[in-house]
Amino acid sequence: MTQVPKNLVSEQIPNDGGWHWNRLIREANDRLGKIGKHGKRAKIKVTPKPGNPISAQFSLPGQGQKSYGLDLPLSRNNLVKAEEYCQLITTQLVTGTFTEDWFYSLIGKEQKTSEKQQEKVLTCKEMLEQYKAHYFKQQKGNKYPDSNWRNHYTHIEAVLNQYSTSFVDLKIVREIIEKTANNSPNRTKHLNGLVNLFKYFGNTEFKEIIKQYKMLQPLNLPDMLNPLKKRGNTIPCSNNTAHWFKRKKYGFTPHALRHAYNIRGHKLGINQKILADSLGHGLRMNDSTYLKNEGDLSKLQGLMQAITEDKVKRSEIEILKAEIEHLKVENGKLRTKLAMYEAIKTDL
Repeated sequence: MTQVPKNLVSEQIPNDGGWHWNRLIREANDRLGKIGKHGKRAKIKVTPKPGNPISAQFSLPGQGQKSYGLDLPLSRNNLVKAEEYCQLITTQLVTGTFTEDWFYSLIGKEQKTSEKQQEKVLTCKEMLEQYKAHYFKQQKGNKYPDSNWRNHYTHIEAVLNQYSTSFVDLKIVREIIEKTANNSPNRTKHLNGLVNLFKYFGNTEFKEIIKQYKMLQPLNLPDMLNPLKKRGNTIPCSNNTAHWFKRKKYGFTPHALRHAYNIRGHKLGINQKILADSLGHGLRMNDSTYLKNEGDLSKLQGLMQAITEDKVKRSEIEILKAEIEHLKVENGKLRTKLAMYEAIKTDL
């Protein structure tokens, strides 16, 4: 029987680990899939063959999914490095701070001139002209493009034309937003218009301020003339405010805010008489009528807090009592010593 030499290596089975590249890449992407958010995470993309270039694949706002070369040929060490790059890219995407300059700096590569987006910083007028041309091109087939533009971009256009030679900054963005009434459909439309404008230019600088204005909207109430003026037995302000809450679908009534104020006041330990007076009723009504609306869990938490505070107070009292007893003993000792000194003095 012919013996096979021990040092013989089959040419059909590579000994460089290439046979399990698919598994290594899949495992790396599984780990990357557990960080970041959906649509804001980077993954490794590469044809599983040694020497092939590794890319990072991820989505940018308004640009869809793209692949960026990491300037790394496929190898075990480079696959580990690519995973580290993707983790850093995911962090930048989640925080909204990703830029191509940062990316090329990360991989130590100069960005190509054709890829540079900041060849020229646009003025307000140039931004408006470029976006307006893009907008109406996209609106082909829409029956009322001019009407839609007026609804969403009237104040944007007016303010950008006003500062035509300036560059967009926070002051200009605020001025555009505050041209519209708070908590109005017009405000919402112009906020959406600004989002679309900055998204087109890949500008995320004003994302947070627009988000804040969107969040502030539901907290504002309508202005009312003579809010406390009575009409018969009712005050129009109460009815109008209740209808306002209902139209805005807040999910609670203005009266619910009174209950929330009272319950939270109790939890914070505010004087009950002050709470009752501020709500315009007596202590009995405050305790019986209002607090019965407090949830069981809140009541239990309040009770546990009261018991804890009581224990602390009791502990303090016990400590004081012990100190008093100790002082009494010390006082007794001193009295005894004083009596002894006086007796010795008398004998002398």
